[in-house]
Order: sequence, then structure tokens, then C-alpha cells
Amino acid sequence: MKKTFKVIISAIICMALLIVPMSVMAEEGIDYNVNYETNITEGTNNYAIDSTVPYTVYIFYPTAVGDYTFTSDAKMGIVSYLDMWVQFEPTDEIVNLNEIKWTCTDVNQAIMIGVKSDLAEVGITVTWSDPAVIEIPWTVYDNKKAPEKFEMPDFVNVDAFDDGYVDFEDSLIDDAVLGDDGYYHLNEKDGPVLFANLNDSIMSLYTMVGYGKIAAIYYDDVTGDVIKKVDYTNSFNEYLSALPTDANGAITSYYYPLTADLIEMFKEVGTTHGWYSGDEAWVYASEDAWLYACYYDESVISMDPNASDKDNINNNDKDDTTTDDTTNNENTSNNNASGNTNNTTGNTPNNNTNTDTSNKAPATGDNAFALAVAMLSAVAVVVGLKSKK
Repeated sequence: MKKTFKVIISAIICMALLIVPMSVMAEEGIDYNVNYETNITEGTNNYAIDSTVPYTVYIFYPTAVGDYTFTSDAKMGIVSYLDMWVQFEPTDEIVNLNEIKWTCTDVNQAIMIGVKSDLAEVGITVTWSDPAVIEIPWTVYDNKKAPEKFEMPDFVNVDAFDDGYVDFEDSLIDDAVLGDDGYYHLNEKDGPVLFANLNDSIMSLYTMVGYGKIAAIYYDDVTGDVIKKVDYTNSFNEYLSALPTDANGAITSYYYPLTADLIEMFKEVGTTHGWYSGDEAWVYASEDAWLYACYYDESVISMDPNASDKDNINNNDKDDTTTDDTTNNENTSNNNASGNTNNTTGNTPNNNTNTDTSNKAPATGDNAFALAVAMLSAVAVVVGLKSKK
């Protein structure tokens, strides 16, 4: 009976030794304790140090596959790649790092980290990153030329913009040509001066900047990963600051002469967000659709009012030479009635391209739902994007 009782007691003691955590003597008398009560977690947290032993060991259970980085002012080291027991008894040769990097390939994995410190507790920061991606930094676009304050001159008839818009829906591919005067003109150096509407109803950059960012996002054609991100927000805001305002500071006109920087914004922002191509283009699928917000007064081919007056005087002189000729007057009337038939005869191709023969207005962009979706999609893609290596 006594023998049986002794066997039972011995079994209980053995089981207790297996279950209850206890200090394990390492080589050369170095010992440690495993803290089973508190696990290391992501973020920055403080952990209690067991002052009775040189090393305190903690367990870390990952929450996702990826790269983990552990940082602390205390000395640390991985002492096991299992959560069952310490594989490598902690020594100064192992526990000697202030930063540990560990790659988890399975969420069922775990590691034990040994920590050495004379303090009552230590702070440990754990961060996670996806090893398959890297953060693409933003490139902030700087205007090539700082916008100057602008107010539409009196000799420009803004009402003419109702008909004087770049018709990007016709078969003619229009372009903006830099003139000798430093302004962009329609199709040729002495064509009408182009003005960009920064709050155009088709697609408003002004509305977009209200959402927080105007950006161009570039993707790899093969993998579809983001390879470049350009932020035009500050540059566009400089143009808004150059627009005319009333006494309360409200913008009174959103028209600004087209510049190289605005061309860059309309082209790159629109192209990278699919405004000008694809099956569901937000603006129109054509090579000149980036000119959708450009307007002109056909009589204004120069921003120098004196030059414009001279041109008008010369044109009036030419008209006066034919007013006394009854035959010429009759021919002029016939030509006007014929729908500008002679406008394409005997003229250069460039003059013909500046004649708007289409009565169809461009896409209005009045569909509020489409506009909202386009704006939100343009903003959403510029937030927290990553790319594979």
C-alpha cells in the first residue's frame, strides 16, 4: 500500500515538473525564464523583465505572412523557432542585437526571443511589411514656370468660348503650338490663343483637388504594378492662386492661358486614369481629348492688344477695298450663304484645320454620377499604393 502510494506521489511530481514553467540552467551556469503569461505583439509595448535570471524569454505569434522587425534599447536574440521549448540557450553571443529581422512564411509559425536588461521592463517595437512589395515614393511636380497673376483682358470675348472650344470629337487631331509670343495657340503659331478652364464641366481639376490630390499613377504594362507616382497638387494650387478673385477672395474666373505645366497635368493625369482611351473613357477616346478644357476667341491671335488692333485694322482695310464693288459684295453674300464653301478652297491646310465645321458640342460631363466616380477613382488610387519589386 505504501509502495503504491509512493508511486502515485512520484507520478504527480513528475507531471508537475513537466507542466509548471521553471528556470532551466544553461551551460556555464547561465539561466533564463520563459514568460508564458505575456506574448510579444505588433506595435510598441512594454514587457516585464524577470530580475531573478539574466535572460527573460518571450514568445511571438505572427498574425500574417511577411517580414517582421523587432527593435528595442535592450539586447535581444532569437532563441527558438518553436513555441514549445528553447532551442538555443541564451548567451551573450546570441542575445546581442537591438534589431531583429524575421521572415514568417506560415502564420502557424512562432519564435522565442530572449531579452537581457537590468531594467524592470523593456520596450519592444514590432513592425510588419509584405516582402513582395515596396512602397513607391511620390514625385512632387514643380512648375517649370511659376504662374503669374492673370485676369482675362477686355479684348477677349469669353462669350465666344461657347462656340470656340477645341472639338476633340471630330476626325481632326488638334494640337497646342507654342507661339513666338510665349503663348500656346490652336494648331499653329499664329492661331487663336488657347485658354484652359481649370474648373471645366467635363472633368474639373479644381473639383479633384478638393478631394485632396491631383496625381498621375503609372503601371507596369506586364505586371500591372505601380512603378511611378507623380503629385501635381501643389503645382495646380499655384495656378488657382493666380486666378482673379473678388473682395471676399472667391475665384471669379477659372480661365488661364494654356502653359507647358498645364499641358503636362491634363495629359498625364488624364492619360494615367483612362480619361482619353479605353472602352469607357471619361472624356473621349482620341489623341487630342486632353484639350477638352481648352477654349479660344477666334479673333484673338495675340495677347498684345496693340497687335490685335493692328490685325483688326488690316482686316478692316481688306474688307473696305471690296465694299464699293457691287459684284464683289454679291460674291461675298453668296459665299457666306454657301456655308463657307470657299473657306476650304485656296487656303492652306492649317487654315482649314482652324475652322470648326462641326455643330456638335463636346461631351458635356453633366452626368453627376460618372463625374463623381471618376473623381473618387482618381483620388483613391493615389493613397497607399505599393508595387512589387
